[in-house]
Formats: sequence, C-alpha cells, structure tokens
Amino acid sequence: MVRFSLVESEVVLDRQALGRGGWLCRNEACAELAVARKAIPRALKAEVSSDQQLVFLGEFARMISQDAPETGGDAPPV
Repeated sequence: MVRFSLVESEVVLDRQALGRGGWLCRNEACAELAVARKAIPRALKAEVSSDQQLVFLGEFARMISQDAPETGGDAPPV
C-alpha cells in the first residue's frame, strides 16, 4: 500500500507525512481510478486541482516503476 497526504497544499507520497491522508494499492490502475472517481480530494477533505492530480499520478507511476522488480517483461513475478 502507498500512503498519500496533503503537505503544504501538495499531494505527496510519503508514509511518514503527518496529517490527513489516504492509501492506495501499489498499482497504477488503482491510482488512475482514484483520480477518475475524485477519491483523492475526498480522502484529503480538501480541494485538489486537476493539475495537482496529474502531478500525483506521474509521481505515483515513477515511484512504483522504481520499486518494481526486474522481470524482463510485463508478466507478473513468479
């Protein structure tokens, strides 16, 4: 699971960040669905602009791609 929270008016991915936040599964489709359903601002109980949500998606994708094991393709690890 990945924790996000609102820090100084920015949505950040940080397990240690204080304040209101939420959790997402470690899957890019999960984050995209959360943005589409407006779950990010609802979880944070704050306004989050479309631009901020796009930045969040980019950071989320970058983070999970760095954490992903090298599998040599799109197949799930065995």
